[in-house]
Amino acid sequence: MENARRIANLLNIVRAWKSTEVSLDSELLDKHDIDGFMNRLETVRRCWLQRKNQTPANCRTACALGCDALRIWPSFECLGYSGSTDPPWYAVGAFDGKTVTVDKEALRRQLDAPRNAEVRLCPRFDLDAVAAKIAALPDMISPNDREWITVYHFKNGKPAWVWPKDAVLPSGLRDTKESPWRSGGLNISVDLGQERQPNPEAPGIPLSPVSSIPPTRYADVHGQDAAVEAIRDLVELPLKHADLFARIGASPRAQGAILAGPPGTGKSLLARAVAGECGAHIEVVSGPSLLSKWVGETEAALRVIFERARKHAPAIVLFDEVDCLGMSRAAADAHHQKSMVTQLLALLDGLEERGQVFVLATTNRPEDIDPALRRPGRFDQVVWMGPPDEQGRKAIFLHHMEGLKLGADINRDHLAAKLAAATPGFTGADIAYVCQSAALLCVKEASTVPRQRTDLAITAEHFRSAIANQGRAASGGHRTGVAETSTRLLAQALN
Repeated sequence: MENARRIANLLNIVRAWKSTEVSLDSELLDKHDIDGFMNRLETVRRCWLQRKNQTPANCRTACALGCDALRIWPSFECLGYSGSTDPPWYAVGAFDGKTVTVDKEALRRQLDAPRNAEVRLCPRFDLDAVAAKIAALPDMISPNDREWITVYHFKNGKPAWVWPKDAVLPSGLRDTKESPWRSGGLNISVDLGQERQPNPEAPGIPLSPVSSIPPTRYADVHGQDAAVEAIRDLVELPLKHADLFARIGASPRAQGAILAGPPGTGKSLLARAVAGECGAHIEVVSGPSLLSKWVGETEAALRVIFERARKHAPAIVLFDEVDCLGMSRAAADAHHQKSMVTQLLALLDGLEERGQVFVLATTNRPEDIDPALRRPGRFDQVVWMGPPDEQGRKAIFLHHMEGLKLGADINRDHLAAKLAAATPGFTGADIAYVCQSAALLCVKEASTVPRQRTDLAITAEHFRSAIANQGRAASGGHRTGVAETSTRLLAQALN
């Protein structure tokens, strides 16, 4: 642990060499694995530094497991994010609808998992002491309204787990059976660039029409857990826990983030989830709709939007396709384009205080955005949303198959796992298209039968054909190659 910084400095030197290979326990690591390991090692190092002058007993009493740097994976994906600083040991086990049975054996196995390898390097880590702590955990957890409460699935309101009363809930759970959603009444202003009305606050600058956003929740965003967690921390912590900031002498400053990534990965979906869940005033701005042929009108429209947001603070401004407004000034062709970027810079972090106005933006081309916009104080971080991994693709398949009628002999979870394993590189939009195409193929097949079938259902063959058809319809060679590979893998899995 004392040499963590030296290891980081050495990696910075050798990773620029073309022939460099880095291995851990005889296993080669790629760039992302190295970065992930070093980030976790740095977290453990900071924990060690905080308790360096204390006795090892202080570490063992810091949390229920005896080490708050342990990474514990819950038994189910919906329990994955809690925002808790302690390892969520209570999320490992089984739930019978009333009580949770803690799986202590699974907790012990997680101590030896590769994701906890860097924790075991800490000189304060005592495996035997942690094992003793696990053995002392309660076998059963029941709701008692003092420490533990029953939490429910966000969508259907069914009991999901027993959760600590004071802990932050994951995005897919709620603490009440009743739906928190109310019909209407959302204070959402969406700039669509259509049917604009005169603005009494700024003559000549039209008001944004008020429109409804499709009801979206964080639980609807699958396969992007890291992005959802980052945005929830960005928006919810300053809004809901301002008192905690005050207790440590800090101010709950409004921040900004850019959701970046290839098309179809759920950037706009996550932005809609923020609009639906945060409960603050929302200004949703479509970047191209603000562009005007009249010099100065775009800048004036931006000022009106931020002034309206400050008036209704706390508020969130969502920029869709921000690259058309915040393009790099070095690449701008005309003076008005540079003026537009300069105005946006001043509104985000100029002489006037922005107040409690959070700013989110989406883009497919983060490299085209002016570097000055991407510094802390304006857009504090760029949250990358790439194609989901296999577990994320499985969750997306299950989400889109939820309302579909499948064959009686099909196990949805088993089919979703096979489809996810056979579709590497597919985005959420690709998966939604595959499910829709499978339904279309099923209807097309049934329409050729003279008599109406009573056993009409989507089969695994329909999904296989949908993936193959997506590859043939794609114009790019890369997508066609991905689809052909996916079709081959799926055929091997289903046969």
